[in-house]
Amino acid sequence: MFIELTENGSGKVLCNSEKCETPNLAEFLINFEDGRKLWRNLRYFADASEKDKDLRNKISRLINNGRFKKVNLIDVVQNTSKEIVEIFYNSKRQKRHHQ
Repeated sequence: MFIELTENGSGKVLCNSEKCETPNLAEFLINFEDGRKLWRNLRYFADASEKDKDLRNKISRLINNGRFKKVNLIDVVQNTSKEIVEIFYNSKRQKRHHQ
């Protein structure tokens, strides 16, 4: 068995033994902080990690000060998630333009 990691933030657990029914045993996503550690040269993992930390802090503050009753937390999460997706989308688009 071995693990394959890709710069798009995903990984696979693969089996190269005849005993395995399929070579692809599992697929997983690499969290932003781990991606930042693995690929220090790829700015989008650091940017996404910062956005993720900001989101956690923002939600924590909203809950701690009671404002979560007046704010739709789902909207806060969805808006930040869109920003993170844009970070990855824009980085891939820039990568294609530089090739």
